[in-house]
Amino acid sequence: MGAVIRSHVAWFIALLISVIFVPSAATAQSGSQSTVQALQEIIQRSKLAIVKLVVEGRDPNGDTKKIQGSGFFVFSGQDMSILLTAAHVIGSNETVPSNNPDWLVENGVIVRKISLFGLDEKGSLVLRSNEVNPGPPFPGIDLVLLQINQSGYPSLPLAKSYADISGLHDIVLLAFEAEKSQLPIPPVTGIGQVSSPVTLKTTVPSQPGQSGGAWVDLKSGLVVGIARGANGGSFEATPVTAVHPFLTPFLPSSPPPVTVAYKICSGEYKGPCPSDALYQYCYFNVEEWAKGRCSNYKISRLATFGGNKCGYSVDEILCTPK
Repeated sequence: MGAVIRSHVAWFIALLISVIFVPSAATAQSGSQSTVQALQEIIQRSKLAIVKLVVEGRDPNGDTKKIQGSGFFVFSGQDMSILLTAAHVIGSNETVPSNNPDWLVENGVIVRKISLFGLDEKGSLVLRSNEVNPGPPFPGIDLVLLQINQSGYPSLPLAKSYADISGLHDIVLLAFEAEKSQLPIPPVTGIGQVSSPVTLKTTVPSQPGQSGGAWVDLKSGLVVGIARGANGGSFEATPVTAVHPFLTPFLPSSPPPVTVAYKICSGEYKGPCPSDALYQYCYFNVEEWAKGRCSNYKISRLATFGGNKCGYSVDEILCTPK
């Protein structure tokens, strides 16, 4: 008990120091700019790996039941993709009625449908699969693997060791709130620190619907925790290191390449361009830009429209970074 109290005291002191300490104006501005840039890059390259889960069925009393949560891909290839989410999002997988407190079981079949949605290249939430196969839960840990028989999705890199998650971390939560079809704007950011082998404490809560989402470290870009959203919000997550050893058999020895979607608008002025596009001046060579950054890429023309000196074009680049 004394060790637990000392741990919580140390956590509080660390947070207090981080709030009180005020760096110089120049250092603060530089740090702020680098943090914003890191945040934008992580969201840009990770958003297509984040999913929204909608679980519908009937509870043991036969009443209609619906749960919403989030998750993310950890592998996609060979006509198969594997995801992580919080186990309580999908509930029990027991096929014996008396052993399943969450769902009705009829003739050995759970009366439940799991639908998986993801963002497409245009930023719209679309159905990816309603044939989602749950794997076995991790005993004593609020996590479960899911599988779909599709591939071609980007996946998120995971923290592998305690050294990756120890200390204080600036983190961002990539997850969908219940009933929302977009990731939060502004992004949910805070500070995270491991308080036990199975608990990551956060300074901001995850909300209903965000259970199973990824807490990502802004410095390393690694997933350090999986959210435990709850009614009223939860300041706790599950460190990914708690289950990484069990994930090894399911993951490739080298991760599949990450695909990043960029949108570039070229024209005389920035004003007419979409707010989420990178602006470039007239007659910008999109292909040369892609060649300099991507080992593989695909360019799609989204729109052209007239105006000003040279008119405007909007292109999307699906890029595998070098």
